[in-house]
Amino acid sequence: MACALQHVHAAGVIYRDLKLENILLDEQGHVKLTDFGLSKAFELQQQQHQGGDAPQLTKSYCGTIEYMPPEIVRRQPEGYGQCADWWSFGVIAFELLTGCSPFTVDGNQNSTEDIARRILTKKVPYPKWMDRTSRDFIGQLLNREPKLRLGARGAAEVKKHRFFDGINWEAVERRQTAGPIKPSMAGGVADVENFAAEFTAQTPLFSPADKPPAECHTFFRGYSFVSPSVIFASDNVIGQECLEASVRLLSAQSSPFFANYRLDITAHGLLGKGSFSICRRCERVADGRQFAVKIVSQRFAHQARREVRVLEALQPHAHIVPLVDAMSDAFHHYIVLELLEGGELLQRLRRMEKFTELQAAEIMAQLVAAVKHMHDRDIVHRDLKPENILFERDQPGHVAPKLRLVDFGFARILPRPSSSSTVAQSLITPLCGTLHYAAPEVLDIEDELPQYNQQCDLWSLGVILFTMLSGKVPFHAKSQAESAADIIARIRAADFSFLDPVWTMVSQSAKDLRLLPDPSGAEKVGDENPD
Repeated sequence: MACALQHVHAAGVIYRDLKLENILLDEQGHVKLTDFGLSKAFELQQQQHQGGDAPQLTKSYCGTIEYMPPEIVRRQPEGYGQCADWWSFGVIAFELLTGCSPFTVDGNQNSTEDIARRILTKKVPYPKWMDRTSRDFIGQLLNREPKLRLGARGAAEVKKHRFFDGINWEAVERRQTAGPIKPSMAGGVADVENFAAEFTAQTPLFSPADKPPAECHTFFRGYSFVSPSVIFASDNVIGQECLEASVRLLSAQSSPFFANYRLDITAHGLLGKGSFSICRRCERVADGRQFAVKIVSQRFAHQARREVRVLEALQPHAHIVPLVDAMSDAFHHYIVLELLEGGELLQRLRRMEKFTELQAAEIMAQLVAAVKHMHDRDIVHRDLKPENILFERDQPGHVAPKLRLVDFGFARILPRPSSSSTVAQSLITPLCGTLHYAAPEVLDIEDELPQYNQQCDLWSLGVILFTMLSGKVPFHAKSQAESAADIIARIRAADFSFLDPVWTMVSQSAKDLRLLPDPSGAEKVGDENPD
């Protein structure tokens, strides 16, 4: 990559869109830069006019936000030069070493404004296990001052960094070194095995083009077209008439879901909305049985497939939502689940005239059984909260009705430590979850990536127990002026108390199941409480 970028710059070109998607491998595993659609080439006369050593600057705001340098993000009037590419080079180095981006947060929607703010203000969140040489290399590349950035004086200074000690640059440029990853190409040059499955698995639509079907006119409202790929998005504002037309079109296109299920598109059929999905009631055509279906856009196909893998690994269990079916069409992934009609945990508790510690213990016993089942299979839920705990059915007179854990969109299978890996490299690093229920080790910090494992779920269980017994979360905002940063600080310090009068009715043994900010001191699932 460094050699390719050096060649691009030597030709008087600023690449401006260096990112993983634009870096491909040939059959020998050598890197090829692609997609020069955003590149800026300076004419020879312009270079001579500016002088041999004068920086060649441009001012266009373009690129991919996750890889944009600060000088492009802030749109500085003097413009930017080829040094902008070395910032993107540093972001890629961070991604290859850690598996995640330095300026996006896993699980959040990560708007352009959020990412831009982090680029301009946030320190690089190095993982604790990263060595000093790698930190120094990335830190110099991600210097917000272009003139001080590694690469500001050309590619030669990048190559001289000790990160590249032992590299024979002449051999690299002549393609005399073996590529570190040689792709499998069993089918020869026409093999598409390494292409993204989300593209190769798609059925060609309207090829060759036919006359548009008569029902297509129902999609148009004043020259506006609503794409079926976003028809079930959680933030759509379309009307019921247009939604019905969209379902008819999807049904007509041989969607496997609509061939086997009828979707309830009424207000009653809406069960919930998430950041990347929507959940509705559906009815199986074969027997009329009701289910819940989680609909995820193909734009988030990777997340949908990962959630299905997690659910399959956890089946069956009495307190985890059963997976009924999983399928996809050209526009969506459909995850069909058992319909749980008993409501969310806190909604159920609010309807009760009284709630005892014994009932809380019976609910916690079910939750602990579910979490132990997950952890025994090296799976971390990462978003345990009352909204993701549903009762199987509405049983008002039942002391402890059966409940199930739902929503495994943030769940991850823990990486198994190999003989050459350290304990730290077997932890999960991306930040996600819900603030009030997140463990201290999960929360973002200024100069390091959060690192955590199954223990974060145990913290969330403690917060849920605290909430059930007291009626409020332990780390709620004390006033309107209190910010998220204030709440995070209290979570890290485990700053909560039992001073509220409601705690006088709670036994000491329940209070002893305390929240510890250090995960090494937390009890493991299955540990026996002597009381």
